[in-house]
Amino acid sequence: MTVDEFMPPLILRWFLNHYTGFKDRAVKVVNNGPFVLGKLAGLTADKAFLDWATMSGWLIGYDAHTRNWSKKQMDALGIPMDILPRIVKPWDVVGHLCAEEAENMGLLPGIPIVAGAGDTMQSAMASGLLEPGLSADVAGTASIFAVAVPGMVEKISQTPGMMLATGTLEGSYFYWSMIRAGGLSLRWFRDSIANRAGDSNFYAEMDALAGEVPAGSRGILFYPYLQGAGPDLPGACGVFAGLYGSSDRGAMWRSMLEAIAFEYLQMVRVYRECGIPLKEMIGTEGGSKSSLWTQIKADILGGAYNVPTRSEGGLMADVAVAAYGVGDIADLKETMREWVTFRGRFEPDPKNQAVYAKIFEERQALLNSSLRDTFVSLEKIRRLLEN
Repeated sequence: MTVDEFMPPLILRWFLNHYTGFKDRAVKVVNNGPFVLGKLAGLTADKAFLDWATMSGWLIGYDAHTRNWSKKQMDALGIPMDILPRIVKPWDVVGHLCAEEAENMGLLPGIPIVAGAGDTMQSAMASGLLEPGLSADVAGTASIFAVAVPGMVEKISQTPGMMLATGTLEGSYFYWSMIRAGGLSLRWFRDSIANRAGDSNFYAEMDALAGEVPAGSRGILFYPYLQGAGPDLPGACGVFAGLYGSSDRGAMWRSMLEAIAFEYLQMVRVYRECGIPLKEMIGTEGGSKSSLWTQIKADILGGAYNVPTRSEGGLMADVAVAAYGVGDIADLKETMREWVTFRGRFEPDPKNQAVYAKIFEERQALLNSSLRDTFVSLEKIRRLLEN
């Protein structure tokens, strides 16, 4: 059985409570990636595995120091240990391509299969997040902000939405948090508002218009909660505030770009309060292709924003882990240092940074007062209409 949910232990607990015979019939529970690899290797269920990086995506039920399951936590959750897969290193060879799957794929049987790691962990490593204090902006459909740390920091862990993960490399850890509709907000505007679905030129056109708009988007604020927000902001939804008859597409677009950076700044402030300066940031995925957006992020976050030469995301890390697993490279970390180079660097503009700092305070004041109550009222209306 595969469980591909945000917090698998809770889903597993639900299965155990609601499906008669599940506990007796189920052998192992794994994520989708290891399940596919197990099928390719022809592994039986009792040989099911999970790498230590993907395991940390379960969020609870594991010990980050030993990089293995926590019996204490699993007992508290009522989950039997024998239903959990064995934990392996990301570069461990878990099997070899079986004859049946080799024929289906047109490949030779016997090819080594390496365990691999979780997508967020691999993207972090491929972006160059190799030392504590560095941060990475995975500017995709959901915008993810990851910060490498030497280990757990209590204040960060207690902040809603900040999640600790074990990295792919031994001894590596990072916190990550997510804006559910980061890049999705831009696609929504293109597809549903501008009626330009699939138009690859749209983003560049809008960036050109937004580039003529000064910092602050002429007073327009956007809250990118098209997919909701965290549990600390119930009922959250997307909001444009500050619109007038003179407002245009360029200002609205810039406000959306600024909104993602403002959301990141909420996180960055927590790290800096914990002694992590975050002077250097690394941007990956599609959003890093926009020079305007990267400059806005540098200005709002107050740190240099670096864009890698390669934009393959986690794929490059996957290649490196596989090569290391079969002995083609000798040192995984040093290989990533050599492979990760940068094509652009954006320094913050002090004038814009000062403007954004003042806007951020007002934006947060609105978010934590009247807008919070507005979200609750809007959710009541939505539920009323649904019924």
